[in-house]
Amino acid sequence: MRHLCVAGPCEVRLDNAGVLHANCVLALAGDVAVATGMAGAYAYQLDMAPGELGRVCARDGAVVLVGRGVSAEVPHTSFVTADDAVIGRTAALWLAETLKGEGGVVLLSGRADAVPAQLRLAAAREVFARFPGIEILDTIWTDWERNRARRSVSEAIARWGDAIAGVWCDSGQQGVGSIEAFVEAGYGPGTIPPHTGGDINLCYKLAIRHQVRMVATD
Repeated sequence: MRHLCVAGPCEVRLDNAGVLHANCVLALAGDVAVATGMAGAYAYQLDMAPGELGRVCARDGAVVLVGRGVSAEVPHTSFVTADDAVIGRTAALWLAETLKGEGGVVLLSGRADAVPAQLRLAAAREVFARFPGIEILDTIWTDWERNRARRSVSEAIARWGDAIAGVWCDSGQQGVGSIEAFVEAGYGPGTIPPHTGGDINLCYKLAIRHQVRMVATD
């Protein structure tokens, strides 16, 4: 595996088979792909540039999109993802059962324009609807951003306080921000409401450190 570019959260690598692995905006990865004569691209990103991916396909390269679907006009060979409905449903069921079917919950979803976030949220809502004692206090789109989640949960705590019995997150990105908000609000170890969405190592670490009950589907 050869690193072609590492800049902050952006990483572009070329493996021994000539396949590009990119977790950054494909405008950059596309330029790298054309320059290296790669065999294909393996990409995980919301902000994909159709023109750049088209350049990869034009060179008979295979473009495999992972985890994030795109509109039909974006060139790609195939799309691989997890069952997002199962992710949302499993976490919601655990939270509802952990709360014994009673209490207010805050739902922290990802991006409103992202299909995975939409599917996870819809599945979670279906589960909570089966528990009459569960009240959805608010549904917040966080764009999968830690800081936005922290600010949003801080506002929720100021509004509802201890009425928040649980927090459903469709990803550990907002799970991190949510736990941080409770800590900043003065909640001690073992007093932060149960959370879901810990598929980020820092979220697991925070949950352990602050004794937060949590579940995640990785």
